[in-house]
Amino acid sequence: MDDIEIPAAREVPDVVRARVHVQVFRQIQEPPKRRYALPVAAGVVAAALAVGLVAVVGSDSGTTPASGKRETAQPAAPSEADAANADLDRCWSGLRGTPFAGQLPPRERVVPVLRVSQLQVNVVAARVDGKPIFCETTPKGVRLSKLDAQPSMVTGTGTGTLLVSPNGTIAGVLDPTWADPYLSVTSRSKNTIREAVKHKDGLFIFRSALSTINSTITVQPTPDGLALPVPYPPDPGFSITSQARYPSPELTECARKATDSTTVVDSDSWDAAATVRAGGDRIILATNSGGVAACVEQQSYTDFYAMPEPERRPMLLGIIPSIGGKPLLTGVIPLGGRSAELILPGGGTIQANTARGTYAALLESNIDPRAMTLRVRDNSEKVIYEGPLT
Repeated sequence: MDDIEIPAAREVPDVVRARVHVQVFRQIQEPPKRRYALPVAAGVVAAALAVGLVAVVGSDSGTTPASGKRETAQPAAPSEADAANADLDRCWSGLRGTPFAGQLPPRERVVPVLRVSQLQVNVVAARVDGKPIFCETTPKGVRLSKLDAQPSMVTGTGTGTLLVSPNGTIAGVLDPTWADPYLSVTSRSKNTIREAVKHKDGLFIFRSALSTINSTITVQPTPDGLALPVPYPPDPGFSITSQARYPSPELTECARKATDSTTVVDSDSWDAAATVRAGGDRIILATNSGGVAACVEQQSYTDFYAMPEPERRPMLLGIIPSIGGKPLLTGVIPLGGRSAELILPGGGTIQANTARGTYAALLESNIDPRAMTLRVRDNSEKVIYEGPLT
Protein backbone atom coordinates (compact mmCIF):
# COMPACT_ATOMS: atom_id res chain seq x y z
CA MET A 1 0.00 0.00 0.00
CA ASP A 2 1.32 3.45 -0.89
CA ASP A 3 2.53 5.69 1.89
CA ILE A 4 0.56 8.80 2.71
CA GLU A 5 2.63 11.93 2.93
CA ILE A 6 1.83 13.65 6.23
CA PRO A 7 3.45 17.06 6.57
CA ALA A 8 4.78 18.34 9.85
CA ALA A 9 2.45 20.60 11.76
CA ARG A 10 2.85 24.17 10.56
CA GLU A 11 2.81 27.28 12.68
CA VAL A 12 -0.65 28.79 12.50
CA PRO A 13 -1.52 32.35 13.45
CA ASP A 14 -3.38 32.45 16.75
CA VAL A 15 -6.42 34.09 15.22
CA VAL A 16 -6.70 31.38 12.54
CA ARG A 17 -6.24 28.58 15.06
CA ALA A 18 -8.91 30.08 17.31
CA ARG A 19 -11.32 30.39 14.40
CA VAL A 20 -10.81 26.72 13.47
CA HIS A 21 -11.09 25.63 17.10
CA VAL A 22 -14.31 27.54 17.73
CA GLN A 23 -15.85 26.44 14.44
CA VAL A 24 -15.19 22.78 15.21
CA PHE A 25 -16.61 23.14 18.70
CA ARG A 26 -19.84 24.42 17.17
CA GLN A 27 -20.40 21.13 15.38
CA ILE A 28 -23.24 18.93 16.50
CA GLN A 29 -21.92 15.76 18.08
CA GLU A 30 -22.09 12.64 15.98
CA PRO A 31 -21.07 9.07 16.80
CA PRO A 32 -17.30 8.80 16.33
CA LYS A 33 -16.36 7.67 12.84
CA ARG A 34 -13.22 5.87 11.73
CA ARG A 35 -10.54 8.53 11.63
CA TYR A 36 -6.96 8.59 10.43
CA ALA A 37 -4.20 11.12 11.01
CA LEU A 38 -4.37 12.95 7.68
CA PRO A 39 -3.20 16.47 6.82
CA VAL A 40 -5.29 19.41 8.02
CA ALA A 41 -4.86 22.79 6.38
CA ALA A 42 -4.76 24.67 9.66
CA GLY A 43 -2.37 22.19 11.23
CA VAL A 44 -4.76 21.28 14.04
CA VAL A 45 -7.84 19.11 14.41
CA ALA A 46 -10.18 18.92 17.38
CA ALA A 47 -11.76 15.51 17.85
CA ALA A 48 -15.38 14.48 18.46
CA LEU A 49 -16.93 17.35 20.18
CA ALA A 50 -20.02 18.56 21.81
CA VAL A 51 -23.67 19.15 21.39
CA GLY A 52 -24.98 22.68 21.05
CA LEU A 53 -28.61 22.59 22.16
CA VAL A 54 -30.91 25.29 23.51
CA ALA A 55 -34.13 24.30 25.23
CA VAL A 56 -36.76 26.83 26.27
CA VAL A 57 -38.31 25.31 29.38
CA GLY A 58 -41.94 26.00 30.19
CA SER A 59 -44.53 28.07 28.34
CA ASP A 60 -44.13 31.45 30.02
CA SER A 61 -43.90 34.68 28.06
CA GLY A 62 -41.34 34.78 25.28
CA THR A 63 -38.96 37.40 23.93
CA THR A 64 -39.66 40.64 22.10
CA PRO A 65 -37.40 41.08 19.05
CA ALA A 66 -36.29 44.41 17.61
CA SER A 67 -39.25 44.37 15.23
CA GLY A 68 -41.54 44.81 18.22
CA LYS A 69 -43.57 41.72 17.31
CA ARG A 70 -43.90 39.55 20.39
CA GLU A 71 -42.95 35.90 20.04
CA THR A 72 -44.55 33.54 22.54
CA ALA A 73 -42.45 30.53 23.49
CA GLN A 74 -44.06 27.20 22.67
CA PRO A 75 -44.71 24.75 25.51
CA ALA A 76 -41.61 22.71 26.19
CA ALA A 77 -41.54 19.07 25.20
CA PRO A 78 -41.48 16.83 28.27
CA SER A 79 -37.92 15.73 27.45
CA GLU A 80 -36.65 19.32 27.63
CA ALA A 81 -38.24 19.97 30.99
CA ASP A 82 -37.06 16.58 32.20
CA ALA A 83 -33.48 17.36 31.13
CA ALA A 84 -33.52 20.71 32.91
CA ASN A 85 -34.93 19.17 36.07
CA ALA A 86 -32.42 16.33 35.92
CA ASP A 87 -29.59 18.90 35.78
CA LEU A 88 -31.08 20.77 38.74
CA ASP A 89 -31.42 17.51 40.66
CA ARG A 90 -27.76 16.79 40.00
CA CYS A 91 -26.71 20.23 41.25
CA TRP A 92 -28.64 19.76 44.48
CA SER A 93 -27.53 16.16 45.06
CA GLY A 94 -23.90 17.00 44.28
CA LEU A 95 -23.84 19.82 46.82
CA ARG A 96 -25.94 18.08 49.46
CA GLY A 97 -22.98 16.59 51.34
CA THR A 98 -20.86 19.75 51.25
CA PRO A 99 -20.56 22.63 53.74
CA PHE A 100 -22.79 24.60 51.34
CA ALA A 101 -25.80 22.32 51.79
CA GLY A 102 -27.47 24.51 54.41
CA GLN A 103 -27.39 27.51 52.07
CA LEU A 104 -29.30 25.85 49.23
CA PRO A 105 -32.95 26.76 48.70
CA PRO A 106 -35.44 23.86 48.74
CA ARG A 107 -35.16 22.02 45.44
CA GLU A 108 -38.95 21.81 45.00
CA ARG A 109 -39.16 25.60 44.78
CA VAL A 110 -36.76 25.80 41.83
CA VAL A 111 -38.51 26.37 38.48
CA PRO A 112 -36.37 25.97 35.30
CA VAL A 113 -36.65 28.64 32.60
CA LEU A 114 -33.92 27.98 30.02
CA ARG A 115 -31.38 25.20 29.36
CA VAL A 116 -28.28 25.35 27.15
CA SER A 117 -26.15 22.26 26.47
CA GLN A 118 -22.80 22.67 24.75
CA LEU A 119 -19.17 21.52 25.02
CA GLN A 120 -20.11 18.74 27.48
CA VAL A 121 -21.58 21.36 29.82
CA ASN A 122 -25.26 21.81 30.68
CA VAL A 123 -26.49 25.11 32.12
CA VAL A 124 -29.98 25.76 33.48
CA ALA A 125 -31.36 29.21 34.25
CA ALA A 126 -34.09 28.98 36.89
CA ARG A 127 -36.02 30.99 39.44
CA VAL A 128 -36.82 30.44 43.10
CA ASP A 129 -39.83 32.51 44.15
CA GLY A 130 -38.93 34.88 41.32
CA LYS A 131 -35.22 35.15 42.17
CA PRO A 132 -32.71 33.98 39.53
CA ILE A 133 -30.38 31.04 40.06
CA PHE A 134 -28.08 29.18 37.65
CA CYS A 135 -26.97 25.54 37.72
CA GLU A 136 -24.01 24.24 35.67
CA THR A 137 -23.28 20.52 35.35
CA THR A 138 -20.23 18.94 33.71
CA PRO A 139 -19.07 15.33 33.38
CA LYS A 140 -17.21 15.64 36.70
CA GLY A 141 -18.77 18.46 38.68
CA VAL A 142 -21.58 20.89 39.47
CA ARG A 143 -21.72 24.64 40.10
CA LEU A 144 -24.55 26.77 41.45
CA SER A 145 -24.91 30.52 41.76
CA LYS A 146 -26.01 31.90 45.12
CA LEU A 147 -29.66 32.79 45.39
CA ASP A 148 -29.00 35.88 47.52
CA ALA A 149 -26.11 37.16 45.38
CA GLN A 150 -26.48 40.51 43.65
CA PRO A 151 -25.68 40.60 39.91
CA SER A 152 -22.57 42.45 38.80
CA MET A 153 -24.22 45.00 36.55
CA VAL A 154 -23.10 46.31 33.19
CA THR A 155 -22.88 50.05 33.84
CA GLY A 156 -26.02 51.96 32.96
CA THR A 157 -28.04 48.87 32.02
CA GLY A 158 -30.26 46.21 33.54
CA THR A 159 -27.87 43.41 32.50
CA GLY A 160 -25.59 41.74 35.01
CA THR A 161 -23.70 38.51 35.65
CA LEU A 162 -24.38 35.99 38.41
CA LEU A 163 -22.20 33.14 37.15
CA VAL A 164 -18.94 33.15 35.18
CA SER A 165 -17.30 29.74 35.43
CA PRO A 166 -13.91 28.40 34.29
CA ASN A 167 -15.90 25.89 32.22
CA GLY A 168 -16.89 28.67 29.80
CA THR A 169 -20.30 29.63 31.19
CA ILE A 170 -21.44 33.26 31.42
CA ALA A 171 -24.94 33.73 32.83
CA GLY A 172 -27.07 36.33 34.55
CA VAL A 173 -29.97 38.74 34.23
CA LEU A 174 -30.77 40.59 31.01
CA ASP A 175 -32.03 44.12 30.51
CA PRO A 176 -35.69 43.74 29.49
CA THR A 177 -35.23 46.23 26.62
CA TRP A 178 -32.55 44.07 24.97
CA ALA A 179 -34.11 41.81 22.35
CA ASP A 180 -31.07 40.63 20.37
CA PRO A 181 -27.86 40.98 22.43
CA TYR A 182 -24.44 39.71 21.38
CA LEU A 183 -21.61 38.78 23.72
CA SER A 184 -17.87 38.65 22.99
CA VAL A 185 -15.02 36.93 24.83
CA THR A 186 -11.39 37.89 24.22
CA SER A 187 -9.00 35.42 25.84
CA ARG A 188 -5.58 36.17 27.30
CA SER A 189 -4.09 35.05 23.97
CA LYS A 190 -6.13 37.84 22.30
CA ASN A 191 -8.41 35.48 20.39
CA THR A 192 -12.04 36.60 20.24
CA ILE A 193 -15.41 34.95 19.68
CA ARG A 194 -18.72 36.80 19.30
CA GLU A 195 -22.13 35.16 19.27
CA ALA A 196 -25.77 35.82 20.05
CA VAL A 197 -26.87 35.41 23.66
CA LYS A 198 -29.46 32.75 24.54
CA HIS A 199 -32.11 34.27 26.78
CA LYS A 200 -35.66 33.99 28.07
CA ASP A 201 -37.76 35.81 30.65
CA GLY A 202 -34.98 38.15 31.68
CA LEU A 203 -32.30 35.46 32.17
CA PHE A 204 -29.41 34.71 29.80
CA ILE A 205 -26.83 31.98 29.20
CA PHE A 206 -23.71 32.15 27.02
CA ARG A 207 -21.31 29.27 26.40
CA SER A 208 -17.75 30.12 25.32
CA ALA A 209 -15.25 27.81 23.63
CA LEU A 210 -12.58 30.36 24.53
CA SER A 211 -11.43 30.55 28.12
CA THR A 212 -13.30 32.87 30.47
CA ILE A 213 -10.42 32.89 32.98
CA ASN A 214 -9.12 36.46 33.27
CA SER A 215 -10.58 37.22 29.86
CA THR A 216 -12.24 40.39 28.56
CA ILE A 217 -16.02 40.08 28.18
CA THR A 218 -18.22 42.62 26.41
CA VAL A 219 -21.88 42.71 25.45
CA GLN A 220 -23.82 44.60 22.77
CA PRO A 221 -27.52 45.36 23.32
CA THR A 222 -28.01 44.91 19.56
CA PRO A 223 -25.85 43.24 16.88
CA ASP A 224 -24.40 46.62 15.84
CA GLY A 225 -24.63 48.30 19.24
CA LEU A 226 -21.85 49.70 21.42
CA ALA A 227 -19.76 47.01 23.14
CA LEU A 228 -20.04 47.41 26.91
CA PRO A 229 -17.65 45.83 29.45
CA VAL A 230 -19.14 42.91 31.38
CA PRO A 231 -17.94 42.60 34.99
CA TYR A 232 -17.20 39.31 36.71
CA PRO A 233 -19.46 38.48 39.66
CA PRO A 234 -17.59 38.84 42.98
CA ASP A 235 -19.10 35.62 44.37
CA PRO A 236 -18.18 32.41 42.48
CA GLY A 237 -21.10 30.52 44.00
CA PHE A 238 -20.99 26.89 45.16
CA SER A 239 -19.08 24.21 43.27
CA ILE A 240 -17.68 20.74 43.59
CA THR A 241 -15.55 18.84 41.05
CA SER A 242 -14.06 15.36 41.21
CA GLN A 243 -10.29 15.60 41.46
CA ALA A 244 -7.78 13.59 39.46
CA ARG A 245 -6.85 10.29 41.11
CA TYR A 246 -3.32 10.49 39.72
CA PRO A 247 -2.34 14.19 39.66
CA SER A 248 0.37 15.11 37.16
CA PRO A 249 2.28 18.39 37.44
CA GLU A 250 3.05 18.24 33.72
CA LEU A 251 -0.61 17.86 32.75
CA THR A 252 -1.69 20.50 35.27
CA GLU A 253 0.77 23.00 33.82
CA CYS A 254 -0.19 22.10 30.24
CA ALA A 255 -3.89 22.61 30.98
CA ARG A 256 -3.12 25.91 32.71
CA LYS A 257 -1.26 27.14 29.64
CA ALA A 258 -4.12 26.01 27.39
CA THR A 259 -6.54 28.24 29.30
CA ASP A 260 -4.77 31.24 27.83
CA SER A 261 -7.14 30.56 24.94
CA THR A 262 -9.24 27.41 25.31
CA THR A 263 -11.96 26.45 27.76
CA VAL A 264 -10.74 23.37 29.65
CA VAL A 265 -13.79 21.72 31.20
CA ASP A 266 -13.18 20.05 34.58
CA SER A 267 -9.49 20.90 34.37
CA ASP A 268 -8.65 19.37 37.77
CA SER A 269 -10.29 16.01 37.04
CA TRP A 270 -7.99 14.65 34.32
CA ASP A 271 -5.45 11.87 34.92
CA ALA A 272 -2.36 11.97 32.72
CA ALA A 273 -2.11 9.05 30.31
CA ALA A 274 0.16 8.28 27.32
CA THR A 275 2.73 10.98 26.54
CA VAL A 276 5.28 11.55 23.78
CA ARG A 277 7.75 14.33 22.96
CA ALA A 278 9.43 15.33 19.72
CA GLY A 279 11.43 18.39 18.74
CA GLY A 280 10.53 20.31 21.87
CA ASP A 281 6.79 19.64 21.41
CA ARG A 282 4.68 17.33 23.53
CA ILE A 283 1.26 15.69 23.65
CA ILE A 284 -0.21 14.42 26.91
CA LEU A 285 -3.28 12.25 26.65
CA ALA A 286 -5.63 12.29 29.64
CA THR A 287 -8.63 10.37 30.93
CA ASN A 288 -11.43 10.66 33.43
CA SER A 289 -14.69 8.78 33.78
CA GLY A 290 -16.29 11.22 31.35
CA GLY A 291 -13.98 10.69 28.38
CA VAL A 292 -10.55 11.20 26.84
CA ALA A 293 -8.57 14.39 26.25
CA ALA A 294 -5.28 15.60 24.84
CA CYS A 295 -3.16 18.55 25.88
CA VAL A 296 -0.91 19.60 23.02
CA GLU A 297 2.14 21.77 23.67
CA GLN A 298 3.81 23.17 20.59
CA GLN A 299 6.21 26.06 20.29
CA SER A 300 3.57 28.46 19.01
CA TYR A 301 0.63 27.46 21.21
CA THR A 302 -0.84 25.08 23.77
CA ASP A 303 -4.32 23.64 23.30
CA PHE A 304 -6.62 21.16 25.03
CA TYR A 305 -9.06 18.86 23.23
CA ALA A 306 -11.66 16.79 25.10
CA MET A 307 -14.05 14.19 23.76
CA PRO A 308 -16.63 11.80 25.22
CA GLU A 309 -15.73 8.24 26.15
CA PRO A 310 -15.00 6.39 22.85
CA GLU A 311 -17.82 4.16 21.68
CA ARG A 312 -15.42 1.33 20.92
CA ARG A 313 -11.94 0.12 21.82
CA PRO A 314 -9.49 0.11 20.14
CA MET A 315 -10.01 3.36 18.26
CA LEU A 316 -7.75 5.92 16.66
CA LEU A 317 -7.98 9.47 17.97
CA GLY A 318 -7.45 11.99 15.18
CA ILE A 319 -6.05 14.84 17.24
CA ILE A 320 -3.06 16.21 15.32
CA PRO A 321 -1.21 14.49 12.45
CA SER A 322 2.31 15.18 13.67
CA ILE A 323 4.33 16.67 16.49
CA GLY A 324 7.85 18.02 16.44
CA GLY A 325 8.08 17.16 12.74
CA LYS A 326 7.25 13.45 13.26
CA PRO A 327 4.04 11.66 12.28
CA LEU A 328 1.92 10.87 15.33
CA LEU A 329 -0.67 8.19 16.09
CA THR A 330 -2.83 8.26 19.21
CA GLY A 331 -5.64 6.01 20.30
CA VAL A 332 -7.38 4.00 22.97
CA ILE A 333 -6.90 0.29 23.64
CA PRO A 334 -9.20 -2.40 25.05
CA LEU A 335 -9.76 -2.22 28.79
CA GLY A 336 -7.23 -4.35 30.64
CA GLY A 337 -4.46 -3.56 28.19
CA ARG A 338 -1.07 -2.68 29.68
CA SER A 339 1.13 -2.28 26.60
CA ALA A 340 0.60 -1.62 22.91
CA GLU A 341 2.83 -2.00 19.89
CA LEU A 342 2.31 -1.15 16.25
CA ILE A 343 3.25 -3.81 13.71
CA LEU A 344 4.45 -2.15 10.49
CA PRO A 345 3.71 -3.43 6.97
CA GLY A 346 7.27 -4.73 6.58
CA GLY A 347 7.16 -6.63 9.86
CA GLY A 348 8.94 -4.15 12.12
CA THR A 349 7.34 -2.91 15.33
CA ILE A 350 7.03 0.35 17.24
CA GLN A 351 6.47 0.23 20.98
CA ALA A 352 3.87 2.84 21.85
CA ASN A 353 3.83 4.81 25.06
CA THR A 354 0.84 3.35 26.89
CA ALA A 355 -0.98 4.47 30.02
CA ARG A 356 -4.53 4.32 31.41
CA GLY A 357 -6.08 2.79 28.33
CA THR A 358 -4.44 5.15 25.82
CA TYR A 359 -1.40 5.02 23.56
CA ALA A 360 0.75 7.47 21.62
CA ALA A 361 3.43 6.58 19.08
CA LEU A 362 5.83 8.54 16.89
CA LEU A 363 6.54 7.15 13.42
CA GLU A 364 9.81 7.46 11.53
CA SER A 365 8.00 7.74 8.23
CA ASN A 366 4.51 8.46 6.96
CA ILE A 367 2.62 5.16 6.91
CA ASP A 368 -1.07 4.65 6.31
CA PRO A 369 -2.56 3.51 9.65
CA ARG A 370 -4.73 1.06 7.75
CA ALA A 371 -1.58 -0.84 6.79
CA MET A 372 -0.56 -1.35 10.43
CA THR A 373 -1.65 -3.83 13.09
CA LEU A 374 -2.15 -3.04 16.76
CA ARG A 375 -1.08 -5.64 19.33
CA VAL A 376 -2.17 -5.16 22.95
CA ARG A 377 -0.99 -7.19 25.96
CA ASP A 378 -2.32 -7.32 29.51
CA ASN A 379 -0.36 -7.37 32.77
CA SER A 380 0.51 -11.06 32.30
CA GLU A 381 1.89 -10.33 28.79
CA LYS A 382 -1.02 -12.18 27.23
CA VAL A 383 -2.12 -10.78 23.87
CA ILE A 384 -5.70 -9.58 24.35
CA TYR A 385 -6.05 -7.87 20.98
CA GLU A 386 -4.31 -8.06 17.63
CA GLY A 387 -5.93 -6.39 14.68
CA PRO A 388 -6.59 -3.08 12.94
CA LEU A 389 -6.12 0.23 14.72
CA THR A 390 -9.70 1.14 13.71
